[in-house]
Amino acid sequence: MAIQVMAKPIPGIKETPLRGVQKQFAEDRLGLWQRFSAEQRDIVKMHFLIYPVVLFNTAAMAQEVLVDKADAFDKIPQFPIIQLAVGEGVFSAYERTGAHRRQRRMVQPAFQPRRIAAYADTMVGYGQRIAGEWANGQVVDIGREMMRITLGVIGKTLFDVDVLGEADQIGKLITAAFEYFGAELKRPLPIPLWLPTLHNIRIHKLVSRLDQTIYRIIDERRKNPEDKGDLLSILLAAKHEDGSPLSNTEVRDEAMTLFLAGHETTAVALTWAWYLLATHPAAYAKLQSEVDSVLQGRKPTLEDLPKLPYALQVFKESLRMYPPADSFARTTLRDVEIDGYNIPKDTTIIVSPNALHHRADYFPEPYKFDPERWTTENERCIPKGAYLPFGAGSRVCIGSHFATMEGHLLLVTLAQMAKFELYQHHVEAEAVFTTRPKNGIRMKVHCLG
Repeated sequence: MAIQVMAKPIPGIKETPLRGVQKQFAEDRLGLWQRFSAEQRDIVKMHFLIYPVVLFNTAAMAQEVLVDKADAFDKIPQFPIIQLAVGEGVFSAYERTGAHRRQRRMVQPAFQPRRIAAYADTMVGYGQRIAGEWANGQVVDIGREMMRITLGVIGKTLFDVDVLGEADQIGKLITAAFEYFGAELKRPLPIPLWLPTLHNIRIHKLVSRLDQTIYRIIDERRKNPEDKGDLLSILLAAKHEDGSPLSNTEVRDEAMTLFLAGHETTAVALTWAWYLLATHPAAYAKLQSEVDSVLQGRKPTLEDLPKLPYALQVFKESLRMYPPADSFARTTLRDVEIDGYNIPKDTTIIVSPNALHHRADYFPEPYKFDPERWTTENERCIPKGAYLPFGAGSRVCIGSHFATMEGHLLLVTLAQMAKFELYQHHVEAEAVFTTRPKNGIRMKVHCLG
């Protein structure tokens, strides 16, 4: 007679009656994840209001959820305000309908290695262009400057347009949009977008102005649709299974998704990298020594990157300490077993890169900035599923290689042109749509050369 093994019970936590952890999630999401890391909680059942949510917090569990048993999970429904911005693009497409697989297949060619390699000169050029505007001794908001650079890069490499002249206006729109997204995520229940509240009126106007930019670019390219080596060329040439082209709305949704995500995440990663370097002089000196030794005053190229390993280690460690996406939420499509725990259909689950990246059993002294974790030898010791700055599996960030190359090149480019000195004492991270500095980071620029 077969012996039935009982499923392991999922431990809960002390939480507020009726509200659960919703208040802390809204006010200090990073603190919530890091609480579970400090306690080395492997799995936690908690509540957002009355709704149960399960956090998987080991590398093995994350690997099962995102990779090995990914077909048992799908994205949760988007907040209406995010859906308004990105529409039905690849970011919000569902697995259960097959839409995510179809849309990813259409977008993927834009991120083939040969196309990404062609973007390297553009990335370096925009870095040099912005750095060339700084005056010696000028105090800048380093996050804003990184946004300007990555906005220029995403506009040129993915849409073959120079939006840098519009960067301040577009950057303000996008910053405001993300602030509204963050405010919406903090609400216990979302406000229907059709209600004419001041909040809703403003977000509709913001998205409308962003739409004007995207549709203008699409219209101009429809008139001259040759392949310019960018994403838009691929989207305009893409066909549905029945042979019909994508509509302007479909092109807009994919373009808006990558326009927003393609610069915001890399910009915040670079912002944290400069902050960490400015507060760790030995690491900063090592980076600059590597750059000076390899480049000897000439601008970097794609071929130089293998000779600049420490710069990449700095970028990877910044992504570990401040992963742009602090958490991923999924829902179960069927009953599924994860590491001996039975998870019923329609359960909301969370995997948090921020929590995993700060577990001391995976990353000793997890709050210490240590680029040496990412030497080839040391990186081999990190278990699969412990490091997830871009996610994993079928929904891994489609632009991960693009972002890594961009971050690597821009660190090197800017290190060659300027040194940044921290100009404020208190810096605090908060999870909004991405993990951003709460009140910006002001730095003094010391021009080099």
